[in-house]
Amino acid sequence: MVGNFSRAFRFPWQAKVAPVIVEAAAPKFVELPPHFLALFWVLPLVLCLTHGSLGIARLVPKKLFSHEDSTNVHKLLGFGCLLHFLLRCAFLPNDMGFNASLLTPACIVMHAALSLSSLIFHIPKVRIKEGSRIWPEFRLHSIVFACRSLACMSIVWAEERFATGPHYLANVCVVFATLLSADTATNSVDPKSRSNTIRGLEMSPVYKYSFALLQFLGTTGCLVGLRAYAAQFAIVFIIQTYAFTLTLRRKNLVSHKATILIYACQLSLGVTVANLEVINCGGVDALFMFTALALAAASLRVLLGLNKYLVWAIMSVVVQFARRCTAIVPPELRSAAWPAWGWPVAAAVMVALFLGGIMLKERSKAAQKSQ
Repeated sequence: MVGNFSRAFRFPWQAKVAPVIVEAAAPKFVELPPHFLALFWVLPLVLCLTHGSLGIARLVPKKLFSHEDSTNVHKLLGFGCLLHFLLRCAFLPNDMGFNASLLTPACIVMHAALSLSSLIFHIPKVRIKEGSRIWPEFRLHSIVFACRSLACMSIVWAEERFATGPHYLANVCVVFATLLSADTATNSVDPKSRSNTIRGLEMSPVYKYSFALLQFLGTTGCLVGLRAYAAQFAIVFIIQTYAFTLTLRRKNLVSHKATILIYACQLSLGVTVANLEVINCGGVDALFMFTALALAAASLRVLLGLNKYLVWAIMSVVVQFARRCTAIVPPELRSAAWPAWGWPVAAAVMVALFLGGIMLKERSKAAQKSQ
């Protein structure tokens, strides 16, 4: 009887709603006219050709026009991607306007090309003490992790375009390919050039653990593999705009404190977009699931110190079962044994365990320093 009650109990947001049966329609691929794509590049071209000396282009700081980018390739892609981010925000309620048309892979290639074109610049080999400058390892890692999200978007596009899938194993392959690529990138640079992006920043432990947890949420999102675009595009936004912020810092256009504040705003905007997509695809319960899984991975890695490949191998298996306990999958594939209160309780327990573990870890560090 208790078991029946526990399965029947529901939170207010889990109230059953009578399903509305809508006849499936054939997918429509919206192709934008060529002149629209031409207009899209007008502003970036004006900025590059005039070096910011004409009209609204004068608002762009002159220091952003570097002699290292003599062909204007990086600037053209950079201004184009910034404009693209702004345009996509107008379509936020509709998965940022992405669909199975050929425009989606064209935009994916543009953002991948922006990350790769950053390799033309000469940057300091050693990260400065404050941490808010681009250094070799960061540049390579930003390329790798931006391509991870773009690859996840490509999987969704291919499944929609060719009416196949979902192929969740492809998401697992992307995650482990990213881990291997990140390690290869680290090993390819001089040991003096290596520095962890988050742990190497001069800021309080609260900020460090919060930023680190968001990284675990990002990888968890890749594994779960929502069949939508906005969440992964939000991660690309965070990575590429943060790299731009560090460029501004390198050219002394913003202060170190401003860099941290801007990064926090970028993360907040990206997380908001991702959360809206999670709720849209799987309801509030899916949001609790993401929280619980990310905290579980963070606990295994940060608190227990397990090898990252082992951590994500464990999570790759767990996610396959966890996904079936939410509305992310069709009703016929969901687990009937999982209680309605399962994910909210799991998230609350993991939050308590993680915070408790962090407090103990920080106290231990403080005790060692005082000795």
